[in-house]
Amino acid sequence: MLGFQSNPLVVRLTGKRSWPSLRAACWLAFGLGLIGLALTSAVLLNARDAIGPLTFLPFSLIAFSAFVPPIVALIAATLTVRDTHSESYELLTATDISDTAIVQGYVFAALYKLRLLLAMTMGAIPAIVVSVFDLVMRDRAALCPFHVSSGSACEPPPVTLGLVWLMIVIGLWGLNGAAAALGVNWALRWQSEGAAVTFATVVMFMLSLLAAGFWLAIYLPATTVPLPTWLVAFVWMYSPYAAAIGIMQNGERWTRRQ
Repeated sequence: MLGFQSNPLVVRLTGKRSWPSLRAACWLAFGLGLIGLALTSAVLLNARDAIGPLTFLPFSLIAFSAFVPPIVALIAATLTVRDTHSESYELLTATDISDTAIVQGYVFAALYKLRLLLAMTMGAIPAIVVSVFDLVMRDRAALCPFHVSSGSACEPPPVTLGLVWLMIVIGLWGLNGAAAALGVNWALRWQSEGAAVTFATVVMFMLSLLAAGFWLAIYLPATTVPLPTWLVAFVWMYSPYAAAIGIMQNGERWTRRQ
């Protein structure tokens, strides 16, 4: 577990190891990604119908990815509240362990407990990117006769459009880290399992819906990707990770508030 091996909180919360290990989960995500990329690419290259076989795949995968952050927030809040009410936590706070290590320990422990689910969502990223690219290509092909008859040009979608979807989906996956940090933060703040779980779950559910809505808002116009969309996608990719860091830093002031 890299640098977290020396964190006593992480060692205690993840002491009972079970399958898959962290390394196995990473390999699972890598393997699922390769399989998804190979299958969706093969279908994309061989499909000739106006409505392709990949039409409904990105919607189902995006929906699956969007509902994972609320689950992460729920687990993180529940884990943190229950542990902070234990005698082990009182002994932990009496040591010289830093507040940063405590918050990071709870966040990592929550993500570790959901490593199989997170590996599945990570492995779905290549399939989402390819299937969305397939959707956009077919949508523009269907709209070309309308554009031509109205006198406007109908340009083929750029291949680099897939990079935009890749950035968007990576940002969506990054909401899991922000969700874990949010659940830990509010669990430390309120010391109430019901309040922390309710707040964290509702907020992350709303953020997931906004993420899905953002994705649809970019897809539905079926136009070429302008520079602002690139910028928005780039910012979107990094913002969940920056938010997770900020939320964890905010939660440090509640670690020894009992």
